Amino acid sequence: MKKQSKLKVVFLSTILSVSLFSCGGSDNSPWLWSIDGQKYSANQLDEAYEGFLFMMSQSMQIPTEQLKKFIANPELVPDPQSRQMLRGINKEAYTENYKRMILMNNEAQKSGFSDEKSTQAKIKFIGQYYIANLYMMEMMKAKKVDVSEARALERWEMMRKQNPQYAKVPIEKGLEAASQMIQREELGKQQQELVKNILESYKIESNPDFTLVDYLHWDEKKGKEKKEAKTEPKTDSESTDAKADAAETKESPEGK
Repeated sequence: MKKQSKLKVVFLSTILSVSLFSCGGSDNSPWLWSIDGQKYSANQLDEAYEGFLFMMSQSMQIPTEQLKKFIANPELVPDPQSRQMLRGINKEAYTENYKRMILMNNEAQKSGFSDEKSTQAKIKFIGQYYIANLYMMEMMKAKKVDVSEARALERWEMMRKQNPQYAKVPIEKGLEAASQMIQREELGKQQQELVKNILESYKIESNPDFTLVDYLHWDEKKGKEKKEAKTEPKTDSESTDAKADAAETKESPEGK
């Protein structure tokens, strides 16, 4: 992932963690800030940060607990850019972003932006998306993948050949990175199997009076028709009529 893309992911995840995971109301933890009379507590910060880590782990396709280990010790990650990104998402760095996002969230509510139909539609989708993924993670908790040292070593050698930067990485860190990669791949297969089983447990019927394919490609089809209409060559009769109209215009008083 490029540095700019990583920063976008961090920024969006921060915003969403404030919107989705930061609950209002009071609790027994100390309050951190008072913004226009509304107090925000340490517990709210903790909840928002957990939500932020969850969304970051989703974008990076690694378990949240593994991400926490990487943040605590970025040197475990062989890629230099990833290490730099991890240092920028620890709790201390997130705290200031959290406060800024609270202010942005307040501004969105004051302006009415958060109540707009299109905004509510996006929030609804995001909520559904993360509930589904939280459930998936819960189902995958009990599933484990054991990776032998020989298999990890074979994968690490392949990774070193593909990326010269890994040549300077200590073998212990390399084996751990290779093992984690294999685990992600195997867990991904198990996840696909879980989704398949869930789909097969439901009776799903398509509307026989509605062609989904045509609907999905409707805009593409209309755009193509418009483009063809613009570039369609004129027929001989159309060209003759156009020349005749031009001649009449020259001969008429208005054309002189």
